[in-house]
Amino acid sequence: MIELYYTPTSCSLAAHIALREAEAEYRLNLVKLWKSEEHEIFKQINPLGTVPAVKIDTTVLTENVAIMTYIASLYPEKKLMPEGQLEIAECTAYMCWLSSSVQIARRQFRAPQRFSTEARSYESISSNGRDKFLGFLELIENRLEDRQWVMGEHYTVADGYLLVFFAWALSDQIEMSRYKYFSEFKERMLTRGAVRQALEYEKNILVQL
Repeated sequence: MIELYYTPTSCSLAAHIALREAEAEYRLNLVKLWKSEEHEIFKQINPLGTVPAVKIDTTVLTENVAIMTYIASLYPEKKLMPEGQLEIAECTAYMCWLSSSVQIARRQFRAPQRFSTEARSYESISSNGRDKFLGFLELIENRLEDRQWVMGEHYTVADGYLLVFFAWALSDQIEMSRYKYFSEFKERMLTRGAVRQALEYEKNILVQL
């Protein structure tokens, strides 16, 4: 039994989608990170205090890329990762880029206080983060121009991760209609039963439109 610790509106949605796509046996544990007392209790499970985190027996695994790669490896018949070694590496690299670049830019935009203790710098930090985030959205748009999914013709766990950024951009009131191919990707994602179930369970903005 896999236990997923998640917080609605966070990137843990990607791991949630992966579990549903795999038709895995799992349990969802809501973590209200915005409540300091509950956050401190959660740190007894995951000292990093971050979601997603999955608990398998006595092992706690963190970070979306590691978690989704692990889930895909447990259910190879679901083909949630590409088959070739080079393609697996490319898919992993893309997810690492989402995690280490796109997600950090968005965090800089939305939470500049996490990058400086100088309140007077928050506006410039946020503005810079927003510019970088918008630039990354353009790169995503370009990648999807001639692809149905992140890796081409076949769905992978990377697609569930990418959807998180569309939802975040909407919540940030970014006009997403300017991103034609990314918007079409979002619509394809919404036709997938596992994706829609995860979104509805978390009451995500994408199913509240």
